[in-house]
Amino acid sequence: MCQTQQKRRTPKDASTRLPSAPSPMVQGDMQLLKSADVARMLSVTKQTLADWRHRKVGPKYYKLPGVRYKLADIIQWQEQQAVATAGAPGSFTVESRGKRK
Repeated sequence: MCQTQQKRRTPKDASTRLPSAPSPMVQGDMQLLKSADVARMLSVTKQTLADWRHRKVGPKYYKLPGVRYKLADIIQWQEQQAVATAGAPGSFTVESRGKRK
């Protein structure tokens, strides 16, 4: 009895995959994104977005038939999450204590 071996498919390395393009919903002059698209963009789960909405944190969203996000609001929220570091322009530096003379 001869058994044929099937070639197993291995998933591609996740780091080589490009993120899929969001599927926008256009309402008026606003391009609106679904929670799944925003979750992929921010590398969080849809449940995390739901938790943020419940806690009133995270990016601004719209209650339409379903929850939707504007791309501009996502970008603005990401910019607000930036943390200034000592080497960043406009930041201050702390002088070392006990400086020898």
